[in-house]
Amino acid sequence: MKMPLMVLGISLLLILAGMAESWLHRKRRQKIPLRILVNGTRGKTSTTRLITAALQGGGIVTRGKCTGTDPREIEPNGQEMETPRPHG
Repeated sequence: MKMPLMVLGISLLLILAGMAESWLHRKRRQKIPLRILVNGTRGKTSTTRLITAALQGGGIVTRGKCTGTDPREIEPNGQEMETPRPHG
């Protein structure tokens, strides 16, 4: 009888933790006034770099992120930093 109660308790904790994480994520995401998604099969990295440079040139504090074979983050000062991959 103790085992089903333990499973129920752990399940409830995991559900609550997921709800808290979702709430925090939405709260942080709302702090970003403008988000641009670049989608497609080819040219996403080039397009992301062009959009980031254009916005930065216009005086808007901008951060870009390119994923793919060579993942990079474009910082607000224009520098590109390599994004580490946890699995190599």
